[in-house]
Amino acid sequence: MPRSVDTLIEARWIVPVEPNEVILDNHAVAINDGTIIAIEEKEQARQHYTSQNHITLEQHVLIPGLISAH
Repeated sequence: MPRSVDTLIEARWIVPVEPNEVILDNHAVAINDGTIIAIEEKEQARQHYTSQNHITLEQHVLIPGLISAH
């Protein structure tokens, strides 16, 4: 049974801060209580997580964990 999370964001590309020089294609980020709990392939994330706030970004790059101090 899928786990309920606050937000599930699917993006065409995800560029994690760590490890360096990695670009994930067609992945999703699961967020709960303000914390990233998983980054998985979209199909796998859809099986593991459900959310009322499901965002699909078909032509976007998402950089989770990047914080601007400006």
